[in-house]
Amino acid sequence: MKKLSVMLALVFFMFVTPIYAGGIAVYLNGEELVFDVPPQNINGRVMVPFRAIGEALGAECYWVEEDNTVIMKKQDGMVGLIIGHNKMYLSDGEAVTGNIELDVAPQIINSRTLVPVRAVSEGFDCTVIWDGDTNSVLITTSGYAAPVSNTEPENSVVTSISEFTDALQKKLDAQNTEFTIMTSGLTEEDMTLASIPILSNSIRLGTFDYNNYEGNIEVSYKIEYIMADMVIKAFKTKNTSNLNNQQLEVYNKAVSIIQNIITEDMSDYEKELKIHDYLALNISFDYDDYSANFIIEEYYSPYGALIKNKAEAEGIAESFRILATMAGLDCDTMYGYFFGLNPGDRPHAWNRVKIDGEYYLLDVTFDTPVPSKPGLVLYAYFNLTDSQMGIDHEPYIFDDIKCTATEYNYYIYNDLLFSSQDEFDRKFTEKFSEGGKYITLKSDGFNIEEIDLNYIFLLTGKDEVMYYVMPEHGVIAIKL
Repeated sequence: MKKLSVMLALVFFMFVTPIYAGGIAVYLNGEELVFDVPPQNINGRVMVPFRAIGEALGAECYWVEEDNTVIMKKQDGMVGLIIGHNKMYLSDGEAVTGNIELDVAPQIINSRTLVPVRAVSEGFDCTVIWDGDTNSVLITTSGYAAPVSNTEPENSVVTSISEFTDALQKKLDAQNTEFTIMTSGLTEEDMTLASIPILSNSIRLGTFDYNNYEGNIEVSYKIEYIMADMVIKAFKTKNTSNLNNQQLEVYNKAVSIIQNIITEDMSDYEKELKIHDYLALNISFDYDDYSANFIIEEYYSPYGALIKNKAEAEGIAESFRILATMAGLDCDTMYGYFFGLNPGDRPHAWNRVKIDGEYYLLDVTFDTPVPSKPGLVLYAYFNLTDSQMGIDHEPYIFDDIKCTATEYNYYIYNDLLFSSQDEFDRKFTEKFSEGGKYITLKSDGFNIEEIDLNYIFLLTGKDEVMYYVMPEHGVIAIKL
């Protein structure tokens, strides 16, 4: 133990006035941690007693008085922090392997050594998120998979449709995946008519069977919940205990993505754009299997998109909904048809998002080139109106929400429209002179198929460029 502490010998002290934020809660794998000293917000960082957080994370905790150092040791590594020193050191138990800069140094307040909870937790490969709505720190350990409880106390016998409907709704609200309801005096037709509307609105797949049981009818259900709904509910409730292994893996990956690409100072438009670009750059649309009607189930879910990096439209759209929700955006998934794919019209999914009080439509799937091209993202389907998306999309269900705003359309917002060859040349030159290596423009009334691209070769001096043209949306994308 002395070996690490000697390597952390540099010490200086910093005096900070703490902000006591009674109401900050810290959760580990869905369970709230209890500290003898409440978590405190010091200069924008949540600080907690080092021994309490270390032991909660399964570490042995040591205080090295002569060096003013705290050390937390687990089988797979160690972290060390010096009071007043803005670095946290990582060790394999034999030598220091790296260090992390801290915004706020560990310090002693009221005889307690406080350390930044995020840095320490991430030092042990945990995922950490801050929920400003509830003043909560949410920590999930690497590889944690909480069991999904599907057992319920022995069912009482329900004798009316209203009792049956209430019992079914309670099971679904508790996210049970296999359960039974015992009935008396009801027909199978009664229970089928009661089940179908609830199941279709609540879950992705559901089956139910009937069995006679001691003079009563036992209805047995097997349920698969919509993964995005499960992950979003866990995020909003700060409770991951109902997630299965795949759902938890998606949850942790989504949280990590948001931490890496989203900052608090971003506008809603900037958040939306970051998520759109991340998905388009990191996911390949499974066009071959899609065209052949060959179904790989996980590609239709966020697991395929975020973990396997390959997905169908539903998996991509649902991943966008998860990430957008975690970033604080109002977003839902639209289901319907896309026209023009062979053979015939095909089921499809895209998104609707609210930016500055107005709704827009976007389709990340069709902003992803096929086949995937590294570094190339399309924006033909970024923040369209109902009529623009309606050129080749039709939802299954039309609701009362209308998408008519144009301010945050990608091409309008970024002044990328052109109405003549001269204007195309001028705007391309402008973007190229700014150092652009990927330039996309949209026609505003000009026949895009008549664009003369020779100017591009003259301007750039290149013999070859990669470009996409989408005449139905008047979009051209050029990668230099």
